[in-house]
Amino acid sequence: MAQLRHAADRFAAAGVSLVAVGMGTPDEARAVVRSLDLPFPVLLDPSRRGYEAYGLIEGGAGAFLSPKSAGAVAKALLGGSRGGRPIGDTRQLGGAFLIDREGIIRWASPSRFAGDQVSPDTILAAAKAVSSGN
Repeated sequence: MAQLRHAADRFAAAGVSLVAVGMGTPDEARAVVRSLDLPFPVLLDPSRRGYEAYGLIEGGAGAFLSPKSAGAVAKALLGGSRGGRPIGDTRQLGGAFLIDREGIIRWASPSRFAGDQVSPDTILAAAKAVSSGN
């Protein structure tokens, strides 16, 4: 989320609203927002119904112990991520989605392994392509 926090102004300038979704409690979500100084809301999905509806999966051991996962963790730490205590089911993989005002998913990038997050540049490029109809 550190990358998204650092790029929040760029997202706003592009007309993209950021929202994070987590599995924790309201107190845990408030703590994450405070500790990471997030300028966007964090919604909660403790039952993971949203994760399921968006086709997001739980990762097996390979999703967490692979070289790709280790590389992604190292990159995140070098990029300013402060990590923290995992909240909820640590096997749950996330993703990034562009959803229009009508609630239609226009672009999706589900995570394939732990630490598999697309860059803000990739999301912004996808938003530009979606808004121009490409």
